[in-house]
Amino acid sequence: MDHISVRLTKQQQKKVILGTSLGFLYVLDHMGNVKPGWPVTMAEIQGQIAVGDVNDDGQLELVATDNRFNVAVFNWKGKEVWEKRISGFSAQGPILGDINGDGAQACRVSDFSRIFQEACQWTCCIYVTKCPQRFV
Repeated sequence: MDHISVRLTKQQQKKVILGTSLGFLYVLDHMGNVKPGWPVTMAEIQGQIAVGDVNDDGQLELVATDNRFNVAVFNWKGKEVWEKRISGFSAQGPILGDINGDGAQACRVSDFSRIFQEACQWTCCIYVTKCPQRFV
């Protein structure tokens, strides 16, 4: 059970974010109390949770993967923004960043045989050209 500590909004103190093998994704305040809207449930979460502004709204979102091949994005209030299914299990976790230099946040997720890359703009996600790709 990995965790990260991050300030989800500019006005708040840092929060602790963690996913569990029971499939719960928690956001806790600095005192360890569960924040309203959390936990959300998925299947078993083994990888690190990624945090970034994936829909360009000025707020941070949480990106998680589970062992049923799902990639899900939640806003800081616990509402699901989008969900995609990939072809395999991702034990690592998603990676966020501007992968192709276009200024847009992208989400990269790998399973055991492929790397999937999603370009996240507003609340839709599209496959980036030449993805998914298999790396041998």
